[in-house]
Amino acid sequence: CPFKFYVENLLQIENEEEDDLFSSISEGNIFHEVLKEYYKYFIDRNYEIEYDEDFIEDIIEILMNKKGFFQENILYKRKKQEILDVIKNFLKTDIEFINSANLRPILLEHSFISNDIINGVKIKGRIDRIDMEIINGEPTGYFVIYDYKTGDVSKKNLPGLLKGTDVQIAIYSYVVEKILREKGFNPKFIALLYYSISKTAKDGKPRFSGIIIEE
Repeated sequence: CPFKFYVENLLQIENEEEDDLFSSISEGNIFHEVLKEYYKYFIDRNYEIEYDEDFIEDIIEILMNKKGFFQENILYKRKKQEILDVIKNFLKTDIEFINSANLRPILLEHSFISNDIINGVKIKGRIDRIDMEIINGEPTGYFVIYDYKTGDVSKKNLPGLLKGTDVQIAIYSYVVEKILREKGFNPKFIALLYYSISKTAKDGKPRFSGIIIEE
């Protein structure tokens, strides 16, 4: 099984000291890492993205073992199953969404340092995911930026950006356009979105908020 070989031999998850699985930060980090590794497998091989429950379970298993989340603890087992259910439901919904919209992830957990957004200020960040529209196998340059969130995203929206209270995703837009130009694209954004993992998993449809350009 190619998925099993990938998980056992190629999955790049660093060993860490024992963590607290019940921390919201730790749970969020697990979501981020699983989503990164899941999509990375398909991107690196230029495969069509599909939903595979066994592959998700394998990624979760190796990730939790490396983080020191031991299976013999019944509370950890229960929490692990909760996380697994959320990830499975989110990925099932997300894959249906991106395939129907002709989108494909092209960058995952991309770290950046920028000195030219604000004069004299070095800005560091990490962009959770960038999708690009693909039509007949060719990228169009249209892109979507996602910032994953574990909770509600209804208050993260255009009014917040206009008031200057929520500028994170606007910075990401500037950075992504620069990255894509350097890669030879003529970038045009479709949306800049805060993407709720938990709400999407619960509702069975994408739940996000931000800026969406309609043509």
